[in-house]
Amino acid sequence: MLILVTILFGPVIAALAQPILGHHGTRAE
Repeated sequence: MLILVTILFGPVIAALAQPILGHHGTRAE
């Protein structure tokens, strides 16, 4: 179950976390 949730919400969490973390410049815009 946790894996399924991670797969579903992974991109969303990553997108939300990128501006918060900031120093992870995987996507330089």
